[in-house]
Amino acid sequence: MESLDPANTLEILKAISDLESAIANLYRYCSELREAEKEFWLALERDEQKHAQMVQQMARMMENRKFFCVPSGSFDATAVKNLKNFVERHHRKLQKSEIPADFKSLLSIAWNIEYSIVEMNYKNLFSIAEGEYESLLQTILSETAVHRSMLGSKLTAIRNQAAKPHNRVTPKGHSGVQRKVNHKAVLLKLN
Repeated sequence: MESLDPANTLEILKAISDLESAIANLYRYCSELREAEKEFWLALERDEQKHAQMVQQMARMMENRKFFCVPSGSFDATAVKNLKNFVERHHRKLQKSEIPADFKSLLSIAWNIEYSIVEMNYKNLFSIAEGEYESLLQTILSETAVHRSMLGSKLTAIRNQAAKPHNRVTPKGHSGVQRKVNHKAVLLKLN
């Protein structure tokens, strides 16, 4: 349980802004890895940069007391740090080619990140928040939910793609493979 100290809440907002920036950096790197899906990743990156700026705006509003809020103390700041570590670790592993960089793998990483943000629920930072602050917070949450849904849909589509027909010769039809003689079938033909 976090303290109700506004300074602590400002630190958490800074950590959230840093997390959103780290996610944006990862998505930009994904756009460099995957030319075929470049615009997809760049659109996600732009949204994450926007989220980082919105969180910074919320911190300024809180510092300037431009809105009424009451920190709740129930937000888990450790989750923000852990998720940022996850994002940065996967970014490094991708740069070193230690993990696959195919579209499905990248989608899985991104889906896990977006899912974690939704589960974290930034709204838990405050028990009461009004006006523009609440609007900014709701925008981030709803766009994150859209990201998670879109990533999940793409993953599902990849997983459910019908097997492509192939032109390989089956072992029975391959001239280099000897067939076993089916004695029952031979006997039936003789009768």
